[in-house]
Amino acid sequence: MTDNRLKILLIEDNPADALLVKEMLAETRSFSCELTHVDRFEKCGTLPDRERVDIVLLDLTLPDVQGLETVVKTCDIMAGKPIVVMSGIEDEDLAIKALQEGAQDYLVKGQVDSDLLARSIRYAMERKLSEDSLWKAYTELERRVQERTAELVEANQVIRESEKKYRMLVEQASDGIFILDEDACIRDVNSTACKMLGYLPEELLKLNIRDIIPDEDLSEVPLRHREVLAGEKVVIERRFRRKNGTFISVEVSAAKLEDGRLQTIVRDLTERKKAEEAIRRSEASLAEAQRIAHIGNWDWDIQNNELYWSDEIYRILGLDPKHFRPDFGAFLSFVHPEDRELVKRVVNEALYGRPYSIDHRIVLPDNTVRLVHEEADVTFGESGEPVRMIGTIQDITRKKEREIQLIMSERLAALGQISSGIAHEINNPLAAIAACAEGLLNRIKKGRFEKEIFRNYLDIITQEVSRCKGITTSMLSFVRETTYQKKDIDINYVLDKTMELIGFQGRLKSVSVLKKYDGPLIAYGSEGEMRQVFLAVVLNALDAMENKGSLTLETGVYKSGPEGETRGSSVFVRISDTGEGISAEYAGRIFDSFFTTKSEKGGIGLGLSIANKIIKDHNGSIFVTSERGKGASFLIVLPV
Repeated sequence: MTDNRLKILLIEDNPADALLVKEMLAETRSFSCELTHVDRFEKCGTLPDRERVDIVLLDLTLPDVQGLETVVKTCDIMAGKPIVVMSGIEDEDLAIKALQEGAQDYLVKGQVDSDLLARSIRYAMERKLSEDSLWKAYTELERRVQERTAELVEANQVIRESEKKYRMLVEQASDGIFILDEDACIRDVNSTACKMLGYLPEELLKLNIRDIIPDEDLSEVPLRHREVLAGEKVVIERRFRRKNGTFISVEVSAAKLEDGRLQTIVRDLTERKKAEEAIRRSEASLAEAQRIAHIGNWDWDIQNNELYWSDEIYRILGLDPKHFRPDFGAFLSFVHPEDRELVKRVVNEALYGRPYSIDHRIVLPDNTVRLVHEEADVTFGESGEPVRMIGTIQDITRKKEREIQLIMSERLAALGQISSGIAHEINNPLAAIAACAEGLLNRIKKGRFEKEIFRNYLDIITQEVSRCKGITTSMLSFVRETTYQKKDIDINYVLDKTMELIGFQGRLKSVSVLKKYDGPLIAYGSEGEMRQVFLAVVLNALDAMENKGSLTLETGVYKSGPEGETRGSSVFVRISDTGEGISAEYAGRIFDSFFTTKSEKGGIGLGLSIANKIIKDHNGSIFVTSERGKGASFLIVLPV
């Protein structure tokens, strides 16, 4: 069973007093108790059940300790236990001091009965319990106060750090920051705002935001701070007036803060306005340059199928940008029907990574035909899909017409060089025709009409006329080919027709011509222009050989590298001679305009220069290799 008796420790050296206390405790009916008696203080420390003691009755005059020291030491050794002092000394000051040192009550021996002792014990225990509760409550309160204080200190530190960081950010911000109250008076600013307007902080803090906005601007666009106070965010461009009276263009972004004030972020637009003006001037300059050069640019967003044209493209096509929406299909409708498949093919190839550079014709709304040069390239995404194609289109009609005039003048010059030889070639059949005609006339005069002889004469005349016609037809076809239309041409055929024309000149009589043709080779180009290129190169070779030696004509698919690896969709023509070759000092200049080593023979140095220009216009290349004394070799490469 649980022992509910009160455990009382009596520390008393007087046996009589101890017996009296024991008897008074036995008389009480308020509680039952178990009394333990010791006659010296030092025995308290050896008590086996000291922690089970509920209350201590203490005499202040013990053999080993006396007075208030008795209370102090008992409080130490019986920590937390209530103490009732029972002293033979009736001294109020001593009683108060005993209570101050930790006793719960002070009784005077001889004035105590059982009821008083019982009440005192109960009071001491209740008081001790209250003190302990109060102490615990105080300790807990103190702990909580300390914790809360620490939290507040930490929170204040965080707030101070946050405010410090906020202020640092505000001060380091490249934009001006104004804090306004509900009347738009300036309550705070950062250093950028001060520098922007040329004010000191204390000067700005005396102003209303209206004071730095020109009156005429406020009349046109009133202050919108009421909207911001209502919770709206306002962004607007304005002019602010600096302290020196000058104006600055700014972008104002205003929002309401949690404390009800307005935060206004002001960005200086001076540099942006300058950049915008520079861009505007650049765009205007680009547009003017495109107008002068008749070249426009376009940008095709492939994934969204959105096509942008510059103004010059509209002008090239004779369109009004306000009434025409560009797309690829619409552009194709302007491409000449004979060139449409070419354009579709190169655009499709570009989508697989092959940029293009082509010339083609367009037909304007008034049916005028123009020639344009177009180039384009494609940008691909991370997965390899085409995402964007950009390109240019240039009206080269006038440029091409001037080039054709130059080319035709060079053709006539080349024809003039071979005309004497061709005249000799024509004279031979003409002489035969004249002789046959004379023979026929003589026989008619003599009345001799032998049918067989007449037939022979007429056959000879027919053959020689056909020969003359072939020579003149070849010459005329060479001169009359003025179109810039390109198409698929047979390179071997064009080369043979060129050699045929030169053969009429009679310059091949002492020249061994070796042909190494690789099947029918088809390239995309102008037949007339290619004949002019071949003519210029062959005539240059014949001049170098002085019309005697060996001339090799070789064609095939263009290959390069030690392995003979095919370089792509290209064909080549190689024309080699056995002349003296080209000296090193001239090798790098033979394609320059007006460079010639034959000025004494009437050469003006345009033949190879124009040939080089024609090849480049065909997106091809022309190279020359030579070794002095071993001839020269011209390599012409053309795309298919």
